[in-house]
Amino acid sequence: GSIKTDAPPQVVWDIMRAHVAQAGRSPKIEDGSPAHIILQQQSTTEVSFAPHRDADPESRRIKLVRYQINPEKNWGPKARHTESRKPATKESKRKQADPANKTSANADADAEAAAADISAVSVAETEAKKSRTE
Repeated sequence: GSIKTDAPPQVVWDIMRAHVAQAGRSPKIEDGSPAHIILQQQSTTEVSFAPHRDADPESRRIKLVRYQINPEKNWGPKARHTESRKPATKESKRKQADPANKTSANADADAEAAAADISAVSVAETEAKKSRTE
């Protein structure tokens, strides 16, 4: 086990010595062991295990609730908002972030313009082939 404190080590050992004096020494501590030597030293701090008068606050004496009950069922932080229920893939995120991707109205217009360009090129190529063969 461990404890968290800002007390100096000498005070911590004094508390341990006082506890051993009150509860009795463990049979596991052998004579001449480091624990035996530490516990035999004189305590420099007065230690009392009596409950402190401020340890039981006024709120507990008048039966106030320490942790308030929830106002309703499933109360508390909810899940964060998402745009859609469908999980986004890396590819779809890239498409959303890519400035080259245009809105659907612009995309339709661009598709029609590209189709017109392709048909114009194919007509021009067909005419060029006819003129070469004649």
